[in-house]
Amino acid sequence: CCNSAQARGITKVIPHWVMGQLSEDFVRWMMIFNAMEWHEYDYGWVFLEQPMWFYDNDRDGRGEIQKAVDREMVEIGTRSKKKIAQKKGGYQISHYWLSALRIDFENSMEYITQFEPKKYDAYKYQIESIKNKKQFAVIDDNGRFHHNLTNLKKELRTFLSIDNQSLIGLDIVNSQATFLGLWLRDKGLSIDEVNNYLRLCSNGSIYEYINGSDFEDKESRTTSKKKLFASVFFGKVRNMDTSVAIKFKDKFPGITQTIKDLKNKYGSNYIANNLQSQESKFVFDCIDYIKTNIGNEVPLISLHDAIYTTLSNIDDVEILAYRYSQEKTSSMIKFASE
Repeated sequence: CCNSAQARGITKVIPHWVMGQLSEDFVRWMMIFNAMEWHEYDYGWVFLEQPMWFYDNDRDGRGEIQKAVDREMVEIGTRSKKKIAQKKGGYQISHYWLSALRIDFENSMEYITQFEPKKYDAYKYQIESIKNKKQFAVIDDNGRFHHNLTNLKKELRTFLSIDNQSLIGLDIVNSQATFLGLWLRDKGLSIDEVNNYLRLCSNGSIYEYINGSDFEDKESRTTSKKKLFASVFFGKVRNMDTSVAIKFKDKFPGITQTIKDLKNKYGSNYIANNLQSQESKFVFDCIDYIKTNIGNEVPLISLHDAIYTTLSNIDDVEILAYRYSQEKTSSMIKFASE
């Protein structure tokens, strides 16, 4: 195996939730045609760059790989609809309003002309999928709902609307960091340490507190946050010796030790999977709660740790979201409008 993804012709590492949706026949077919490979020690499952003839038009006007992907997507869509129907509640509400989405096609297409060809093609496909009502909806094993908006570039969301109204998101502040604190508190960890941690998550200053000072700019804060998640919350135990991990341990020794113990006992993905499950349950139960109290005519769409609605409804949705947080988490979960 070569040293770099670029040398191997790897174009995309396949997320675990995507692999969980693919049939064995499809994976086998893609491997036969050298479109996918397994890299145990490097990347996991990956898509590989292909010679152009794989994408050349055949007698049906479609490339072989594209036809296989289309067939698989139809099957995934069928399975997903059944799963959404079984889940009910917030999942069905979100799925319903996805079908009402509109996109300003002309202006969104104009916006993406600034990007290089590969990105342009990807964004174009996303825009056209929304325009043509080609819905993509998958629920993964952690309850996360992946759909047309989850991978849509943030700037492209400004071109979306429902009933001629722009969409606005209500984000959970420090979502997974907060759910970690709530989870550890339920496990009986030192109440003072966890409460201090949760207070900092709730008021949005947790990363500054860990860092020991304010960040120079937004980019440096984002970088520090990513390192914290990669090394402490979601990384392997052997990666918990970075500078940001040491700072976290100094501030929260009990939480750090509990995280290590859980990873050693259940594996490095255990915490990430649990936090995503908690986040998903909260978001979709919250959507169901809002719909029950506000009626059927208010758009509600999940986007992982956010709930999207129309501009005219955001105030009412925010009030009900906070009311739900008060009932379920004693207001530890806070929100911020995008």
